[in-house]
Amino acid sequence: ELAGAVAHEIAHGVRRHGTQRVSAANEANVIAGAVLGGNPGVAAQIAAQIAAQGAFASFSRSDEREADALGVQ
Repeated sequence: ELAGAVAHEIAHGVRRHGTQRVSAANEANVIAGAVLGGNPGVAAQIAAQIAAQGAFASFSRSDEREADALGVQ
């Protein structure tokens, strides 16, 4: 079980799932910055960051299936 869990997590790294999610969150932050304008309030900045991080917090089901399959191999 431990080997399977470790292999699954290594597969996420090999397929760069985390990096892809961070990149997507950064793009969302850039878009939010453009929408909020040059001098948004603190509350607006915090809300935009929370929304972006929440939207990209976990791996998708396809990422999980891919990590499972690669981990088994």
